[in-house]
This record gives sequence, structure tokens and C-alpha cells, in this order.
Amino acid sequence: MATCGSRMQERLPRNSSVRTMRDRLVQVLFGRLAALLLIGCIAGCAGSIRWGAAPRVDRLDGLKPGTSTTADVLLALGEPRGRGATRFSPDLPPRSTWFYELVESDGKNVKLKILVVFIDGQRYDGHFWFASTALVDVKE
Repeated sequence: MATCGSRMQERLPRNSSVRTMRDRLVQVLFGRLAALLLIGCIAGCAGSIRWGAAPRVDRLDGLKPGTSTTADVLLALGEPRGRGATRFSPDLPPRSTWFYELVESDGKNVKLKILVVFIDGQRYDGHFWFASTALVDVKE
């Protein structure tokens, strides 16, 4: 029997979409974490690194949960650097998640700023953001 080189997808259980979405979110988050760790490691060897754009957290006051649309979010914050989905509880439907991030390093200090925006349907549903500064252990 001839094949085209790819296997047919096996039939998945009914709740596989939830598991698949969760697995995809975990993969995205671990991928981003791995990328940030790699940048941190490289930063110890390199002179200066800047990746991403500073999240515009000063514009968050203009967004109202349940009222502001995705167009309002794009106008206020710009295009996100990444998108995903989040489920806060098994009883709640998933929400879209937009990521805005900035990583800077001068070879000794690493600064990280991340803004995560939650979208429910086509409406802004809230956000969280954080920033950190860590000293990279440089051996001479």
C-alpha cells in the first residue's frame, strides 16, 4: 500500500480540545521562558542586548474591562509580540491572551518587562504586568 509519508491523525477523546489548548499554552510559555533564559545566558557574553518593545503600561488606565474592544487595546498598546489563550477555571471558557515584552541587558544586568492582556470575546478583560531586574553572575 502506498503512503504519502505522513500518518493519519488518531481520533482524540472529546475533551482533547481543552487538553490540546492547555498543552499549547504550556509549550508557548516554556518556549518564551527558554528564549528569555537563552538571552540571559548570551547577555553574560555579549555587550548589550535589547529584544522587544517597552509595554505601554501608562496607557492601561484608558482601557475599561468589559467595555473596551480589541481595537481599543490595539490603539492604546499597539500590536502584541505574542498571542495565546488562558483558562482560569475548568468552568470558564478560555480567554485570548496578548503578550507585550521587553528584555534588555548590558552584559551584567538583565531587565525584563512583561505585560499580559486578557481578551474575553472581543472585549478587554483585564491585564497583569511585571518588571524585574537581576544581576547576572559574571565570572572573570
